[in-house]
This record gives sequence, structure tokens and C-alpha cells, in this order.
Amino acid sequence: MLKRAIAYYSRINKATTVEESLSFRAAVYFAVLISVIAAFISAEIPVSVFVLIIVGITAGFVFSYITLRKTKIFIKIILSILLTIVFVLFWNDLSGSLHDLRYPLVRLFLWVQVLHSFDLPMRRDLDFSMVSSIILMAFSGSLSISTDFLFLLITFVVVCVIAFYLGHRSSLVKDSDVFVKGGVLRNAAGLAYGVIAIMVLGGLIFAFMPRLPGIPQSQLPVSSLMSRLKRFEGLIRNPVYSESQEKFPAIPYPYNPYAYHGFSRFLDLRVRGIPADRIVMKVRSQFPLYWRSTAFDVFLGNGWENSDRKPEEIYSESLPVQVIHESDVHPQVTREVVQTFFIEFKLPNTVFAAYNPVNLFFPSQAYKVDEQKTILVPLTLDRGLVYTVISEVSTATPGMLRLAPGYYPEGYIEKYCQLPPMSERFKRLVESVVASKSSNYDKVIALINYLQSAYKYDLNCPSQSKEENSVEFFLFKAKRGYCEHFATSLAVMCRYLGIPARLAAGYATGSFNPLTGYYEVSARDAHAWVEVYFPQFGWIAFDPTPGFSDRLAASGEENVWAGMRMFEYFTKGFSRLFPRSLTNAVSSGVKSVSVFVKSFGRIFSERWRGILIAGVLILAILLFINGAIRIFQLRKRRIGTLPIQENPRQELVEVFGLLENALEAKGIPRYPWLTALEYAREVKAKTGLESMVPFGEMFTELRYRAEAPTADELEQFRNLAEELKAYVFGLRTHSLRKKRLARARASSG
Repeated sequence: MLKRAIAYYSRINKATTVEESLSFRAAVYFAVLISVIAAFISAEIPVSVFVLIIVGITAGFVFSYITLRKTKIFIKIILSILLTIVFVLFWNDLSGSLHDLRYPLVRLFLWVQVLHSFDLPMRRDLDFSMVSSIILMAFSGSLSISTDFLFLLITFVVVCVIAFYLGHRSSLVKDSDVFVKGGVLRNAAGLAYGVIAIMVLGGLIFAFMPRLPGIPQSQLPVSSLMSRLKRFEGLIRNPVYSESQEKFPAIPYPYNPYAYHGFSRFLDLRVRGIPADRIVMKVRSQFPLYWRSTAFDVFLGNGWENSDRKPEEIYSESLPVQVIHESDVHPQVTREVVQTFFIEFKLPNTVFAAYNPVNLFFPSQAYKVDEQKTILVPLTLDRGLVYTVISEVSTATPGMLRLAPGYYPEGYIEKYCQLPPMSERFKRLVESVVASKSSNYDKVIALINYLQSAYKYDLNCPSQSKEENSVEFFLFKAKRGYCEHFATSLAVMCRYLGIPARLAAGYATGSFNPLTGYYEVSARDAHAWVEVYFPQFGWIAFDPTPGFSDRLAASGEENVWAGMRMFEYFTKGFSRLFPRSLTNAVSSGVKSVSVFVKSFGRIFSERWRGILIAGVLILAILLFINGAIRIFQLRKRRIGTLPIQENPRQELVEVFGLLENALEAKGIPRYPWLTALEYAREVKAKTGLESMVPFGEMFTELRYRAEAPTADELEQFRNLAEELKAYVFGLRTHSLRKKRLARARASSG
């Protein structure tokens, strides 16, 4: 019974036609290798596992080639058992990765590649390895957050094109009985043109594709569980500033360019310094927003304080966690925005998110939320941490905010309009700016316009005295400052007018990388802005700092063509290589062009933009298909099969091919739809070469008749071809004329 089962298993697994092309196998091996490297970089595969996989795949490809014509029945049985084990481990892995299935799928495909590489007798097996490597690259690309993946992708595409070419060439070898060897340079040039065409077409499609908002999902990216603490201290722990948070510091903190001093219970407006240009996190978001960390409700004159010392505790063993506080209001007109954060540098133990965060996918079971909607976690945010937040972002329009009613929740006026004594000069200034405004919204806008027009943004502003009021210092002495000065001035002015306001701290949007689709947030993006309360609409963010875009509402108007974003990204990168004066001038020109294109795009998009994009894509696809067909036809015509030993028809085809190449060099190509005789007649019509038709007739007769050509017939055919070739190139030598004259005399005799 066992023998019969083994015999049956051997019969159904027997390779019908083995793939002998070593070059094709080598190309497939390198494609698989590149996909494994991409998975190692993007999916955080341990180094030991990566080395084991590389060694296993290499050994498998070598073993498969050495045992190409062997049945290997016991090897197949062992591989089947191991593959079953891999699938069992995969299902077990799924239970711990329900919020991001890509990681277990990447690990599954890696081990499948290892096991499958030990059994690659036929071309279909190598094709399966290619398809698996493409899927692996797709998963790795979805996990990658760096442009370094682009270099791997380009290399992978080049290797894939070579592998497909070699695979097609190998299939032609097996399906044909005659082989015509093509020129190496011509074949290489064809491959290069194909790769370049694919790259250009892909770049054009990418450039003209609109950047659409992402689709919210139920399973979102998050790191594995990192903290099981049920209770922890409810304080913001800044990994750089370790000073006590019991009271506002008498002496300003020493400035650290890699960490923002505002991620604390206090924000000291006396601190001076320029932050470093280092990426701290990357964000995947549907819209460009600000990534809020905390907020401050008490203005101390020269700084701010978050007065909530008893944040509410939240404990949950499942995700997502609902982020709620007893003081929460439920604003009208909001939009759900999903953001995924990839931490690149050590940050405080606060969850960064667009305001208002409602659902949290974070690798912890305990959280604390204060009245300012600061979310505290038990651990600082270390490099490599991934978490996702779903926020309800306000989409209230200016018209809605102008009509907001004038009543506030109990205690809001006392809490969010608190101020220390302010000078009469300050009061007169505020009243003069808003004198003609009636609604609270118009007053806020008037204050923002005044601050942006009358004061200069400057990171090198002068220092103030320890006890001096920072707003008075900024408005009447320095008259320049950084974001904290502008935001504090706006918040204090609003409070003086009886409009509840508070200061928010976090990061500005960052630079959008169109190649990865992520916002790259650096330490220089540390920022402060203002949140103003409007009844029924909740806390609405405003940014009075000059030069900062208003990206505090998910309006969706920033979804422009990817090409313009890519152009801006590369322009910004190249600008660092040149003097600042030159880059400023170029930047102004680029911004002008960008504004024009975006304005035109918004006008055009409502009706015709979709039609234009569809037309461009269809045209590009048709051109690509046409080019692919032409290349395939040319390769099919020029590439034959491997030479068959002592095949007289082989030499016949090669001789005709040499003459055909000579005629093509002179501008008379043979198109795929022309037979040899039709081609000969066309050559005669274009050149007047009478002997070309008899040559075509001789080739047709000798090539397709039942009997193989004799040696004398081949010699005669070769001589006639040499004569015609010499005529084509104008090389009528004395010896050729002598041979032709001798043949003419022999035929007449």
C-alpha cells in the first residue's frame, strides 16, 4: 500500500519538461534575493532569521539545479511536511497580529520561498518563485516608510525584466526547431529600452495620479504589546528634560535642539534656541494636520501650565481604546481621520495625534487622559514604535463659526479666560484691532491678521528678563519672536475679549514625501498654536505664526496631483546643495508656479480633471501595450532556438538572417507579417535587385520541402547570399564578379 502511494505520488509530481536555462534560474534567484532584502528592511526581520533565509534560498537553488532530472520523492515529502508546519505557525502568528496582517504574511512568504527553492525543476516552479517575490515586494513596499525602498524597487524591476526576457527566450528554445542567434548588443539594447520605457511610464502615471485620501480600516497598524502596567504616574516624562514638574522653573531650562521643551506640564516662554533638522517621526494620514501632544490652560505671564493633576485612568485589554474624558463636548460637523505614527527618535510618553483623538491603537493596556485631552502612556515613545489614532477633526466653516451661540459650559469662562494683570497699552491695542468686528470668529481672524502683518517670525529673538510678561515683551519691545510668542499673544488677546482659548503644543505637519506617502516630521517642526472654544463646535485650532500653513482642518483641499508634490519634494532636497540666497529666489518662483497649478487644478478638477487623468492613463497604457507587442514580435523574429547539431536548415536560416540584417541596416527591414518570398519581392521593388526574388524562392523551397538541403545546394545558396550582401554594401569585388561570370558560363553551356 505504501509503495503504491509513493509510486502514485512520484507520478503526479514528475517533472514533464525541466528548465535547463542557468541564466534564467540566476535571474529568478536574484529577484527572490532582492525581495528578501526588502522584507528584512521593511518588516523588521531579525538578522539571524534573515541570514538563515538567505542561506536556505541559496542552498535550495543550488540543490534544485544539481538534482534537476531526479525525482526527489522523499525531498518532496519532507518539504510538504515542513510547509504544513509553516502554515500552522502562520495561523498561530495571526492571532497575535490581528491589527496588521502584513507582518505574518511577509514571514509566511519568506519561509515558503525557502522551502520552494529546493524543488524548482520546471519553468512553472520558477514562475511561482517570481510571483512570490513580487508579492513579497508589494508587502514590503506597503510597510516601508523610507525612500531607500525606491532603490531596491528599481533594481527589482530591472532584474524582473531580465528574468522575464530569459524565461521567454528559454520557452522559444523549447518550442522551435531552429535557432537564430541574435546580436548581444542588440538584445541588451532592447532590454534597456524596455526597462527605461517601464520606468518612464510608471513615473508619468505616478506623477499624474491624484493623491486620494486613504480608506479607513478596522484593522490598523500597531506595534506588539509593550506594556501591561495597570497603573503609572500621571506625568509627562520628557526623555531630555528631567526637571521636576511640581512648579514652574525659576530659571529657564537649558535648550536642547533635539527635544521640545514644551512637552511637559509647563511651557517656559523664556527658553531660546534653534531646533535640529532631524526626523523624529513619520506619519501616514489622510490629510495634512498638526500632531498635537498636550495643551495648557493657565497663563503664568512668562509661561504656561497644564493645571490638571489628576487625569482620568483608562484600562483596556482590547483595541481600539476609546479616549474619553468627563469634560468632553461632542462637537458638530467633524470628519474621521486615521493617522499612523512611526517613531524615529525618542519622544515623551504622550500620544501625538490630530485633535480630537477618539480611538487609539497603542501597544499598552493603561492610559491617562487629562482635561486638555493629553493622552499619557506608561512608556516613552522609542524608535521603532508604531501606533494608530482615529480622530474626529472639525470641518466647521467660517460661516458656521460666525453663527455659533454665545453661551459656554459651566466654568469655561473662569478657566479659559484667566489672565494675570495686563497693561493698559495691551488692552488698548486689542480693542483697537477688533473694534469693527462683531462675532467671536471675526475677532480671532482680525487678531491673527494683525499679528502676522505687524510682527516678524524670528528664532533668534532677544531674551527677556525672568519675571517679565512675555506677551508685553513680544508686542512692545522685541516685536519679533517664534511660534510660542505668536500663539501666546493670540490666546491672551482672546482671553481678554472673553473668548475661551488655550495654548496647544506638538508638531506641525512636516514635509510630505510623495515617494513614500508619509509626512516626515523633524525636530524643527515642533510648534505651538491656539485652540479657541466655539459653542456647539468645540475647540477650533488657529495658527497665528507667519509662514505656517493652515492645516488644522481636514478640508480635503490639499489632494493635488502627486507630480507637483514630487517636484516640490525634490526641489527642497536639491536646495540644500546651493547658497540660501539662490534657493530663496528659486523657492519663490516654484511657490508661484505651484500656487498657479494648484489653483488651476481646483478649477479644472470639478468637471474635467477626472476625464483628463483617465485619458492620460488610457493613452499611456495603449502606448505601453503597443511597445510591448512590438518588442515581443521583434524578439520572436530575431531570436530562434538553440542550434541543433548538423541541421542543414539551421545554416539556411542563419545565412538568410545575415542578409536580412544587412538589408535592415540599409533601411529595408523585414516586418513580422512578411514571408521570406514577400520580403524578397519588396527588396526587388525598392532596389531593383533582380536576383533577390530567385534567392527568396530558393530559400522557401529548401526551408520547407520534405528533404533536407544538400551540401551543394547550401553552397549555392551561401554564394548567392554573399553576392547579394556585397551588392547591398557596394562591395563588388573582383572575386565575386569572377564567380558570377563562371556560373553564368556554366548555365549557358
